[in-house]
Amino acid sequence: MQRETTLAGQLDGAWWPHSRDLEAELPPLAAALEDPWGRVTHVTVNPTRWFLVPHTVAVNGRLWPP
Repeated sequence: MQRETTLAGQLDGAWWPHSRDLEAELPPLAAALEDPWGRVTHVTVNPTRWFLVPHTVAVNGRLWPP
């Protein structure tokens, strides 16, 4: 992960999930990034690589993205 990016205020990086279930994979990813990087408000994924791309998921008891 790089804090310094040409994308002002954005984190640019990649992660390797354990499954193809974004509803299961995104909550722990967002929760893990929140302490060191701040609250995650947006994620971009390649929809051709996922069976289902949800518009929101529950993270730490709240819907995400807000």
